[in-house]
Amino acid sequence: MSLLLLLLLAFFSCGPGQGDSGPKPLGFGRCQKETFSKPIPADYKFAYRLDAPDQTFLMQPNLQEISGVSVTGNSKYLLAVQDESGILYVIDKATGKVREEVAFGKEGDYEGVESVGNDVYLLRSSGSMKLIKNLDQSNQEIISIKSPLDKSYDVEGIGHDAKNNRLLLACKGSGSTNALYDNQRAIYAFDLKINQLDTTPVFCITLASIQGFLKDNPTIEKIDKLQEVFNQAKFDFGPSGLAIEPQTGNIYLLSARGNTLLVLSPEGQILHLERLKNKIHSQPEGICFDANGALYISNEGKDGIPGTIHSFFKK
Repeated sequence: MSLLLLLLLAFFSCGPGQGDSGPKPLGFGRCQKETFSKPIPADYKFAYRLDAPDQTFLMQPNLQEISGVSVTGNSKYLLAVQDESGILYVIDKATGKVREEVAFGKEGDYEGVESVGNDVYLLRSSGSMKLIKNLDQSNQEIISIKSPLDKSYDVEGIGHDAKNNRLLLACKGSGSTNALYDNQRAIYAFDLKINQLDTTPVFCITLASIQGFLKDNPTIEKIDKLQEVFNQAKFDFGPSGLAIEPQTGNIYLLSARGNTLLVLSPEGQILHLERLKNKIHSQPEGICFDANGALYISNEGKDGIPGTIHSFFKK
């Protein structure tokens, strides 16, 4: 056998995804956009006081582990899911009381919920989804959507990018045992027109870009708390929730790990980074906006404290 043939056989038998050292064949290392840092634009203002909720709802016991929150397409009600339960909870925005429960599937690790018009997408950590079509109509239908992702990606954030007619899915895990990917987090896009996941991430959030942001913006509030989290070799950030601000298209990312909120422009520039107070945000897992620009953050309960949904109005 010729040397050239041996080399070709070795190449094809050891391609991407074969063995423990390489990334899975989803192009994780190649991103359409990487996050980047510049000084915060002079005309940018973060419009919410996340240490002072305008309203707080205490969740009922079966929402102790609330893991995702959204708003109905008509912006009248909140939607919520919790870990391990295949039930969608429809919540009154004025009282925080559950007005309806919709069973959509068997038990599983459900991490996010997002409405698109009358349809609702329920996200599992494996990247697969359940779709409730026509939520508030008699011809309601439940559809299963498979994903090329798996549990190693630990998909927890989901948000509707209306401008680009897609869902953004944020990963807490890398999907790889290769240490090269430890210091970045990927966001994938699910095209709503063709119902297909783009296997190349649309964004990669990198530790280097966040460290650069802290250097470029030394006067930001409570920078010492942020440096405690991010001026380390280990990237202590794993998206647990994702939402897109309707008016600007800016991407809001929660991380229960490190208790932080990161805001990106549609181009991937870091605009805001904030350490959340543990007393208010015990374990931030879900985030969404309503049509009026109000921001909602849900927190899992712990140590006898119930789960919560906080609302924040623009200042």
